[in-house]
Amino acid sequence: MINKNKNDNLTKTFSNQLLDIIRKKTIKSPRSYSFEYEFLPAALLSLRHMEKLSEFLPTRGFMPHDECFTSSFGMYVTFEPGGQIEYCSPPLLGGDDERDSFNSFSCGYP
Repeated sequence: MINKNKNDNLTKTFSNQLLDIIRKKTIKSPRSYSFEYEFLPAALLSLRHMEKLSEFLPTRGFMPHDECFTSSFGMYVTFEPGGQIEYCSPPLLGGDDERDSFNSFSCGYP
């Protein structure tokens, strides 16, 4: 029983010390977050699939930019080497009420 109490005390002390270090090193700024949806195709994407996606995305407001498609809202769609299609939001600040359309793929486009 003494060893268990000693271990519990050491664990608690170490945990508190670690939390203090983390708190001191953490940047004191508003928190931000973003969303990333990953779509996993049932089969590997062919060149024809990619052509269809390249035609479809601009109809939803996503224009080609480098290796991805971006929207005027700051959202983007990327294609990962493993075949995943990622739909991502830009970083958002906590309490940012102006950006409320990030869960709609249309982003305001018909």
